[in-house]
Amino acid sequence: MRTLSYISKVKNLTVFASAIAMVVAWSAGPVAAQDVTTIVSNMVRAQRANRAQHTAYEVTRNYQVFKPEHPDSTSKVVAEVDFLPPGAKSFKITQSTGGMVEHVVRKSLEHEVELTQDPSQTEYAPANYDFALAGEEMLDGSRCFVLELKPKHDSKDLLDGKAWVDAQTFLIRKVEGSPSKSLSFWLKDVKLVFRYQNVDGMWLRTSSQASAHVRFSGEMDLISRDVHFRSLQDSDVASATPTPVLRATHYSPRNVARRNTATNNFRDQQPQP
Repeated sequence: MRTLSYISKVKNLTVFASAIAMVVAWSAGPVAAQDVTTIVSNMVRAQRANRAQHTAYEVTRNYQVFKPEHPDSTSKVVAEVDFLPPGAKSFKITQSTGGMVEHVVRKSLEHEVELTQDPSQTEYAPANYDFALAGEEMLDGSRCFVLELKPKHDSKDLLDGKAWVDAQTFLIRKVEGSPSKSLSFWLKDVKLVFRYQNVDGMWLRTSSQASAHVRFSGEMDLISRDVHFRSLQDSDVASATPTPVLRATHYSPRNVARRNTATNNFRDQQPQP
């Protein structure tokens, strides 16, 4: 009996030692580094496959600008954004309270148009970033890998922050961080949050939030949300004008009627900022 007891103890110790060795090996670095490489590789493939299947669409986007201490005093801009694959985007401002807010939104949309022409400039890929695995979290009911983002060069379009990557699809659900290069003399402590989701079979950014300290004005928040989506048919594409900047217009009864007859589910799916 003593012999059997001794053998049992030796086996238990051997199993325990093997388990400890596996834990130590996993946390030592090489395995974790390989996991990051695999996640990033799958993420890059998923991004490019998603872009390749984009079809023509129109999005109505609401912008709100306000001071955190006065959330009820809000300046608003509404814009229509048209996308024609593979990389043509145009916009027009359909409603605005005017002033500096419209200027800021217009500049933002003009820059978005430029970046659409060459997605590689902002792609979450090894050419632009170093990645590290920060852990896992649940987001919007989905398990996500949390990747730390470290830009490889200073750029207003690259973020020092984190990305939440869906563990099933490897598409990015959320990104937050700060630009690796100052946006302007007038802005300090800029923080950005982008959210993405499936829209008509395409993975698109559907909301964003920017907060910053504006020189001589204090803290300001800018929130944008896509509130209506419409796929463009062949006739719409043929008549679309892919110019980067269009003259500002205002809502007309005809435009309002056209929006009201379109699908309203899209607005209901958007996360509240």
